[in-house]
Amino acid sequence: MKRNTHVTGSIIFAIIGTIIIKVLLLGSIPDNILNLVKLFLNMRVDIFLIMIGFSILGGIIPDILDPPFTKRHRRYAHSKILLLILVIFLIITLILLILNSSNLIMWSTYYFLIGYISHLSLDSLTPAGLWG
Repeated sequence: MKRNTHVTGSIIFAIIGTIIIKVLLLGSIPDNILNLVKLFLNMRVDIFLIMIGFSILGGIIPDILDPPFTKRHRRYAHSKILLLILVIFLIITLILLILNSSNLIMWSTYYFLIGYISHLSLDSLTPAGLWG
């Protein structure tokens, strides 16, 4: 997939990830679209910037590590094993965020992992799939 697709996908995944964490932190599901929009309007600016920046970084880093159009493309940075490891780290990060939602390093890690997972998820939908 092209870089623009991965950037867009990482932002969409980050939005979904934000909804999930907010529901877990608040303990309630938004009952209409207005309340869903309010979740983002009430978001701290620093966390919003982290959401955009780190999810995009996570969304493009696999192609920096395994460059497209080379023999190395879709090797280690595009592997199913790495995807599993990243999901485990994402769950751990999610638990840590629930315990301490003000930690900016955890927010950065959370959104970076979401971006990276979005990249691997989108690549898994292509004919080439993921390595291993």
